[in-house]
Amino acid sequence: MGYKKFTTEFKRKVVAESNARHEVKSVAKEYGIDSSTLFKWKKQNLDENKEENAPYSREYIKMVVKTRLTKNNTSKSCSQMFKIPEYLITFWTEKFGDEVRKEIEAEQQRNKRKPRGIHVTSSAVYWK
Repeated sequence: MGYKKFTTEFKRKVVAESNARHEVKSVAKEYGIDSSTLFKWKKQNLDENKEENAPYSREYIKMVVKTRLTKNNTSKSCSQMFKIPEYLITFWTEKFGDEVRKEIEAEQQRNKRKPRGIHVTSSAVYWK
């Protein structure tokens, strides 16, 4: 006996109904699937526009991670500052930390002040 194949559309329909009713087991039973399968589908986030439906935008997440990294804050202090659960900040730092660090380094490189040259006067040499 093999696995049942479900279409993505069917999965979305079941997940949407489960989300609307705030129930998993009864919806899974109604559609003849195991509740663990429905939990897995919910975790996969099958929404077509999952970026649009996310509670936090990517820019907001990166801003929180940047604040945590540049100010040397702990996840707990950022949690209190932004009113976000601590585990989310930890997760975001692990997931987006490298990307944000690269952006911070690139920003620092752009903002570095380059010496313009030497200005010579009669008494001393000054940097402009």
